[in-house]
Amino acid sequence: MADPSFNTNSTFTSNCNAHKNELEEPTILRSRRPLKDIPNIEEVDSKYKQLIFTLEKREGWLMSSMRNYKGFWQPEGLLPGIMAMEEAFQSRPGDVIVASFVKSGTTWLKALTFTIMHRNKYDFLSHPLLKLNPHDCVPFTEYHYATRDEQYLETLPSPRILGTHLPYSILPESIKTSKCPIIYICREPKDVLVSFWHMITRHERFNNSFPFTQAFELFWNN
Repeated sequence: MADPSFNTNSTFTSNCNAHKNELEEPTILRSRRPLKDIPNIEEVDSKYKQLIFTLEKREGWLMSSMRNYKGFWQPEGLLPGIMAMEEAFQSRPGDVIVASFVKSGTTWLKALTFTIMHRNKYDFLSHPLLKLNPHDCVPFTEYHYATRDEQYLETLPSPRILGTHLPYSILPESIKTSKCPIIYICREPKDVLVSFWHMITRHERFNNSFPFTQAFELFWNN
């Protein structure tokens, strides 16, 4: 016979609450700053601005113009952040870099990487991905530099998972010379174009009026 002094339900509830409290420890993950927080090109550090104005320029997609930086077309508004990241970013032992071209499965890969690396930290009820976008759980490194929010990256506990759309040749030297694993995903270019076009046409700047022929020309040339 069971000991009447032992309350099974009470003990089970107590253990569950303790486990829940452990899983719900405060997290420093947070949503990204909006695109409007990227400074106007006229407001950025003069050493970056002077160089940017010497680079070849073409019409852009979401942002008004693109610049050819080290052989790759980059949004003009992000370039100051990219340059600052190249100059200042310091990787840590254990950092994991998730790299991709746009619309190539980035969101999916970030969610998988975050879930696998934190599989022992969260359960289904307390998982950050229930409330946050995968891009908040795995921040775009150059985006935080572009919005002057790079200190946030320093607050993340190790091992950090950091995302980037930059090609390998533009990554900071501290990443390329370290032992940081780089997880890279690629996709059939035709599928990338179609997916990118659908994303662009939903943007308020275009109001569903961005011709596919124009998107094709930009994609082909940029």
